[in-house]
Amino acid sequence: MNIPLTLEDIKEEIHTQFQDKPPNGWLLGWDESRGFASLHTAAAPHSIVNCTSFDYGFCNWFELIIDSEIDECYWKLTIKLSFIVPAYVYYWTQYDRPARCRVLSNAPLGYEEIEDRLRVVVENAGFFEIPMEWYDYEMKGVELELSGTENVTLSKCLFSDYDG
Repeated sequence: MNIPLTLEDIKEEIHTQFQDKPPNGWLLGWDESRGFASLHTAAAPHSIVNCTSFDYGFCNWFELIIDSEIDECYWKLTIKLSFIVPAYVYYWTQYDRPARCRVLSNAPLGYEEIEDRLRVVVENAGFFEIPMEWYDYEMKGVELELSGTENVTLSKCLFSDYDG
């Protein structure tokens, strides 16, 4: 995995971009559909959905949903592309019917190829994957709209803020 920015570089950029208040993608004219066309093509024959919203979000957010015809479950691959630094995160979630879910450490069996195709598209667009050990890094001196100054993490600053 090629990581062109250090954790210190990312922290510095977050502090710069959040110094007055959280950046607002609507007001800054961030492209809601950035990367969507390429991901949509790479996801074929499956569909990918653009869930991007800049209401508490600092990224493009895409979801690929694969419904199992055999098992009583479906899988969702979530891909987030940050506007703060050229970083991304992705993860698979398995949903069992009626309403149980769990995050998977790997792609479901048989879907490794589609994950690889999507990862190539994202990395060829200049994004690097944030290491999971950085995801919950506490960001001191940053205030978010929902989290305030409590429980502010690197992932909340790069991707999306949530209460908790």
